Amino acid sequence: MRIALAFFGLPRRSDVTFPLIQRHLIAPLSARGELRIFHHLWRQDWIFNPRSGEDQAQPEANYAPFRTFEGSVENPPTQESVLLRRLRAYGDAWQDGFHSLGNMLLQLQSLLAVTQLAHAAAPDVVVFARPDLLYHEPVRQWHVDHVLLHPDAVLLPDWESWGGCNDRFAIAGARAFRAYGGRLLLADHFCERTGQAMHAETFLRYALAFAGVPVRTIAMRANRIRVDGRIQAEDFEGILSPLASRARTGPPGP
Repeated sequence: MRIALAFFGLPRRSDVTFPLIQRHLIAPLSARGELRIFHHLWRQDWIFNPRSGEDQAQPEANYAPFRTFEGSVENPPTQESVLLRRLRAYGDAWQDGFHSLGNMLLQLQSLLAVTQLAHAAAPDVVVFARPDLLYHEPVRQWHVDHVLLHPDAVLLPDWESWGGCNDRFAIAGARAFRAYGGRLLLADHFCERTGQAMHAETFLRYALAFAGVPVRTIAMRANRIRVDGRIQAEDFEGILSPLASRARTGPPGP
């Protein structure tokens, strides 16, 4: 069995996150099959994010653990994208001068790039993981078994869905991972069809429904960590989207 582990976006505090990534993602996935690890990360010397309160240098050391894997660290575009200019017409869901929308589109661009790398490896299972999360539980054997048995399905966290689907990490089958990882290509479609401002969780729900991807939820938890080491509080109560189901295949999650 071929498994791809795909990292995307921005790393933060890898001295804290990477030991948990090794323990809860790399080790159990390596034990389950032939694992290849890919990354596409944005190189950013300074992180400024008014919503998270970050305004601090990004140390080069945060990238070091991921450079040993297949992929690249790329400089972000210096010009505002044409897509961002188009999507502005539908509103600013975060009400922060489109700063968060721009960051979301960059993250989705990174996700698309690493999805293309994983696709070339013809994986049976793809695990998408942000590198700036503190993963509290390991990937379980039944998680992998479920998407092997249902290759058109995706497993998502059962918390903080905010009217859509949680987009922090995913375990996807061979026929589902491109719909998850390539959803940036549907951004115009989402806004045109719904008339709504682009928003992370509702857009993910739309993209998976558009592709006919069944969603199951799992109880794996993870906290975001900021570049200054602050740990973001999360609501792990399980706010489910209409697409998701509490039903689980195999043993219950952690």
